[in-house]
Amino acid sequence: MLERNQFPLRPAVPGFAVAWVAIISGASVALSLIFACVTPFVALAAVSAVILPRRMAMTAVLLAWLVNQMVGYFVLGYPQTWDSYAWGLTIGIAAFASLAAALGVLRLKADPCRHRGRRLHGGLRRL
Repeated sequence: MLERNQFPLRPAVPGFAVAWVAIISGASVALSLIFACVTPFVALAAVSAVILPRRMAMTAVLLAWLVNQMVGYFVLGYPQTWDSYAWGLTIGIAAFASLAAALGVLRLKADPCRHRGRRLHGGLRRL
């Protein structure tokens, strides 16, 4: 069974978690200015999942998405139409889906036997 501190990236000390959130949000600003609407939220979510506690990781992804949208609408002049808002919401949902997937992989890596057994047990119960 792997512990969270055995991964290549180490979890942040609670005092530094806020700094990591600021770094990830700042990276989102920089990437939004460079790449416009293709900020790599999957990478930001994966790093957040490994480095930060779950609640702080969700905060980091939320702030990165919000900052990306603010840069897009207020600095880059995205059109303010319903389909533009829908795409922004879709990007946010995808960012959180990436975070959920990264957290799920970390949970599976932490205790693979427990999750395999639960899946098998749940499958047998349905039969």
